[in-house]
Amino acid sequence: MKRMYLFEIEADEKPIFNIGEWELLHNITHDSKLALEQSVVAYGEIEAGKYIELYEKS
Repeated sequence: MKRMYLFEIEADEKPIFNIGEWELLHNITHDSKLALEQSVVAYGEIEAGKYIELYEKS
């Protein structure tokens, strides 16, 4: 799981979720092995100022 800071995320108009928001979504995962495709669909905060890539769940 790649962790990055907000300034490292490209400005590509993908949603950025706060802590607790993305964990409630059932169609999103941080595990690329469970992903439908390897393309990033959003970013999720895991701790103050640190984010991970999120994928569409298969």
